[in-house]
Amino acid sequence: MKDPLFLEHVNFFDPCDNFQIRYEMLRSHLIESDSVVGVCRRFGLSRQSFYTLEEKFKQEGNAGLLPKKPGPQAPSKLTVEVLEFVLHSLQAEEKIAMVEIKSQIQQKFGISLHRRTVEKLCKDLTLKKTLADETQGDYVKKLVTDLPRLRYEELRIAFFEGGHCERNGYWESFRLDVFIFARREAIK
Repeated sequence: MKDPLFLEHVNFFDPCDNFQIRYEMLRSHLIESDSVVGVCRRFGLSRQSFYTLEEKFKQEGNAGLLPKKPGPQAPSKLTVEVLEFVLHSLQAEEKIAMVEIKSQIQQKFGISLHRRTVEKLCKDLTLKKTLADETQGDYVKKLVTDLPRLRYEELRIAFFEGGHCERNGYWESFRLDVFIFARREAIK
């Protein structure tokens, strides 16, 4: 990491904060029009990594800058048919037992799922329905997507104008907004 911001202003720019590094790297190119080669040299990344990160950011917004867990992202036995079956079971009976759903899946589809997999699936399906009910169109999604970025820019401007804005509770609130949004996007 050879970026002057992270070397000169350590009370705001944290060289250990991957999210902030990624955001500032993209910001250098997209807003300040620095060359990709120069940005990659300053931040110690390959151009391929930069373009991959840029594509994730364009597709997912701030959530694309967060690290993702390696490995499989979803259980492999859960097909569309199984998901629909569980969703219909939950809609038909509000107080159905997980053990009962598990045994019904085994009888109907011939696959054995772990009890915890069924519990997570039921929780995610009910949470997804709740979030869908709360969201009121693209305007709300755009507002929620832009809010963390706008809050970060406010912090950045305050730091450069007054020099006294440090990584404090407001910063942690900003990071929490990003993580909540990322979680919501992951279950949609």
